Amino acid sequence: MPNTIFCACSHAVQKLNNNAAVFCTNRFCAVLFVIIVAFFIYCIGIERESIWHDEWCTINVIEQPTFSAFMQELIRTENNPPLYYLLLRAWTLNGKYTSPVHIRLLSALFAAITVGLTFYFAGLISTNAAGWIAASIAATSPYMCWYAQEARNLSLSACMTLLCIITFYRFAVKPDSKIRLFEVALCMLLGIFSHYFIVFLIPAQLFLCWCFQEKTFFRKWVIILIPACLLFLLWIPCLKGQLDDFHTEWLGKPSLFFLWGMLRFFTGGLYYSSYPMLSLVAALLTGGFFLYGSIKALAEKSHTKETLYPLIFFIILLIIPLFISYFKPILFQGRRYLIYILPLFFIITAHGIYCMRTKCFRFIILSIVIGIQFYGDYQMVRFKQKRQWDSAAQAISKYSIPGDAVFSADYTNGSILSYYGIGCAELCVIPDMSVYETSLERYNRLWFVTFIQQCPYQTFFNRKYKKLREKTFYSHGGFVVRLILYDLRDSSHNLAH
Repeated sequence: MPNTIFCACSHAVQKLNNNAAVFCTNRFCAVLFVIIVAFFIYCIGIERESIWHDEWCTINVIEQPTFSAFMQELIRTENNPPLYYLLLRAWTLNGKYTSPVHIRLLSALFAAITVGLTFYFAGLISTNAAGWIAASIAATSPYMCWYAQEARNLSLSACMTLLCIITFYRFAVKPDSKIRLFEVALCMLLGIFSHYFIVFLIPAQLFLCWCFQEKTFFRKWVIILIPACLLFLLWIPCLKGQLDDFHTEWLGKPSLFFLWGMLRFFTGGLYYSSYPMLSLVAALLTGGFFLYGSIKALAEKSHTKETLYPLIFFIILLIIPLFISYFKPILFQGRRYLIYILPLFFIITAHGIYCMRTKCFRFIILSIVIGIQFYGDYQMVRFKQKRQWDSAAQAISKYSIPGDAVFSADYTNGSILSYYGIGCAELCVIPDMSVYETSLERYNRLWFVTFIQQCPYQTFFNRKYKKLREKTFYSHGGFVVRLILYDLRDSSHNLAH
């Protein structure tokens, strides 16, 4: 009899292990499927927009000839940690392949991984159905899609934030696992070097340790942070150099409508004003289910770590930068850096939708949200939103002749135009208008490029030289690039208006 019981128990345990293995395999395949689908969505129209100022700064950093020059340029021109730039430099083979599509594909990959992690974490703390809902909203999000198609570190910051939260949760569930201990330490280290805002995870983790009274876990968590903090200390001199050059005078303090604006961006994308009524419906609907999901998580009779984790992290990661911004503005109109809490927003919203009673109602709500978001994605693919530096460069390349100069009043002094190519023309820098004649004496014609209305340079050139032709490139987002060709050989007053 004991042998029979032992054999039966052994068979049951083996069957349980096999089921667990199948479950893990199925979840891995589901996550991989979600990543592939999201990556495909984010690659649609990835080449449509012109490189803009911040992307050119990224290219300028990774194209430096030596690693020493790379680090110096990173500290001088950027206000971000080095991880993304190191990865992009390797991705482009030390800056050899810097086409717009190639450099943006890395951001699309990180964004797609973020969607996969959103599915995984939502399924881990709730159900697979909630995971599919969260992944569907994330994959079609115009906000996520926009930054998935931009060569900056924002999609990486969202990915690393969620990865740090997931590994922290897994370690909290099983604090005796050395592998999970290593996962948390590694992710926190990489996270801090991907975006400075990830430091705000530490107060959230501290609060959770106190909230659930896990003293043993708290001690281990502190041990995890020590090596990460010690390694980060090596970057402090570089961080100081970045802070010395980082000015925030142009950033305003958050207004009373900041959270509403953030919600509009999160649900309708950066250019939600191009479809105002539908984006308003998306904001009200998604925001409503976010609140409902938050209330359901707080109202459950038996509070568990699973239901409170994303909500606690979301609140703390939002409050800290908002509080800091009242003293030193670090947020830009609810955009950019707050993408690091976007996956948590999707997970909580998905929990709210999942808590609805009937599957039919869930399907209807999810279909409306995804449909509106797809329309927002369509708006981005259909219309150009950024300044069309590529179109201006193409026009110069097509019509320039030897003896032409190009002078641009943009922040890069025409380097964006040079990136795309300016044909026979030569890039010219005029440090001061008092020496303009010396700077232009070798040239016959001048291509002047500006994005500023009533630019002082344009006013001066209009008075001094004859205007041969003019072209203005308009974007759907309301931005312009104005291209004017002047005849430098004829310095008489321009009478052609």
